[in-house]
Parts: sequence; structure tokens; C-alpha cells
Amino acid sequence: MKKKPNLAQLKIGQVGLDCRYLNFAPQCQGWSQLVKDGGYGSFMIYWSGVWKLKTAAAIPYYTGQYKNSKIGFGFVTIGANTKEFHKAATKTRENINVILDTRKKDIKQRITTIINSIFKSIKNQIDKITIATFLLIIIILDLLQNRKSFCLYP
Repeated sequence: MKKKPNLAQLKIGQVGLDCRYLNFAPQCQGWSQLVKDGGYGSFMIYWSGVWKLKTAAAIPYYTGQYKNSKIGFGFVTIGANTKEFHKAATKTRENINVILDTRKKDIKQRITTIINSIFKSIKNQIDKITIATFLLIIIILDLLQNRKSFCLYP
């Protein structure tokens, strides 16, 4: 934490997350850990109140003074604010959720309409069967009361 960035460059905005000047920063350690054996990778860091996705990769260099170094000439890094990085996907998710909610309401309304139609049809059939049963009971009681013979076949 004793290392300080170049204040003149910092004031004019020319120093980014350059580990030559900010080796005390947590993500600089993360980059070094990723590339120490010549590899690459990504990690998340909470930096300055923002979640950031960081990626680092070694720069292979097989000649000169760097030929024996696992990280070669050094490493390159990039980072992105995850909120901005995922902004389009988040907006798409929100749009899909609005569409799904609309479809759910439409399907629920259609199901309700279908169920009401089925119950109305069943009630209508029950009413018709009830009337037919009532009429048949009256006819049979009338026949039994008058003791008329009733024959289906002549």
C-alpha cells in the first residue's frame, strides 16, 4: 500500500488500471495470479463500487530476454463493468418477462372463459335432463294412475 500512482498522469486521466503504477490494486494481484504460469483467465472484482469482470492473458514471447519467462513479454488485461456488459441481456430479459406476463394473463383469461363455457354447457345439459326426467315421471305417474296399458309395440 506504500506504492502510489503517478499523480501527474492520474490528474489528466492517462493512468488506467496499469499495474506498473497500481501494483497495490487488488485486481493487479488477480491478473498476476492468472498469468503466472503463462495462462489466461477471468475473475470478478468489486472495484470502486462496481462489479467488474476482468480478463488477463500472458503475451508469449519466445526470443530475446523474455524467452525463458512463463508470461513472456508480459500480459494484457481487459475489464468491463458487469452491469454495462450485461445491459443488453438484462433489457432482453425484461422484455421477455413483459411478454411472458402478458401471455400468462391471456392464457389465464382464456382458460377461465373455457372453464365457464364448459360449466355453462354442463349446467344446460343438466337442466335439459332434469326437465326430460320430470316429464317422464309425470307421464309414467299419469299412466299408472289411469291404469292404462302401455305398449311400445302394437
